[in-house]
Amino acid sequence: MGIDKIIERIEQSAGERIGAILKEAERQVKEIKERAKREAEEAGKKLEVETEEKCGIVEERLTSNARQQAKREMLLTKEELIKEAFDRAREKLTQLKESEYREILKKMLEEGKRLAGAECVVVPCKAKDGEYIKSLGYQVSKESVKGSGGAIIRSKDGSISVDQTFEGIIDRNWNELRIKVARALFS
Repeated sequence: MGIDKIIERIEQSAGERIGAILKEAERQVKEIKERAKREAEEAGKKLEVETEEKCGIVEERLTSNARQQAKREMLLTKEELIKEAFDRAREKLTQLKESEYREILKKMLEEGKRLAGAECVVVPCKAKDGEYIKSLGYQVSKESVKGSGGAIIRSKDGSISVDQTFEGIIDRNWNELRIKVARALFS
């Protein structure tokens, strides 16, 4: 065999090897591209899922915050309505007819006397109530207390003091009255 044939055979063999190497390289490049594409798609899907989860969490937080804010506003509105109801009730107490007021005052004095003792002194809110209270057989103090109606009943020795003013009764029974008003308004 001649040198030309050997060179031809070497070139042919080298060409086949180069072709095989190129073919293998192309296959590996294709495989790498496909793997990279799959990984990119998986990463994209994972990112999408993570993003959806984060969005869901944010949405839940926002919804929860909105609900809490709505509840707070509802409670504030209810409290305002309860306060308004008490304000109206206090106003109506100041506008009672004299006969109604005296009947209520008489009951308030009886309850105060029961708690303070038979020997008691009455300190009225309204100076004009003094004569009426005396007519019921009570000893009336020369002093008066601030309030829209009622009186403070004290034991003779001053050891017991019962606040039977409208304001005192409302304050003393605030929680119970508040619950009743809330039920009446919101049930």
